[in-house]
Amino acid sequence: MGLAYGACASADAGSANRISYLIGPDGKVRQAYSTVSPATHPQEVLTALEGSAVSSIKR
Repeated sequence: MGLAYGACASADAGSANRISYLIGPDGKVRQAYSTVSPATHPQEVLTALEGSAVSSIKR
């Protein structure tokens, strides 16, 4: 499954990469985060929500 979503480098990978997607109300991917830091990612997503058309998402 990780290969299908680009989260693993190979079928032999010991674990998947952490990837996050911001999905708009229309169901389309608005932003993809291929490198995620648990310490900074929540603020990064909130900033994206506040500064884009996706801000109409009910939180």
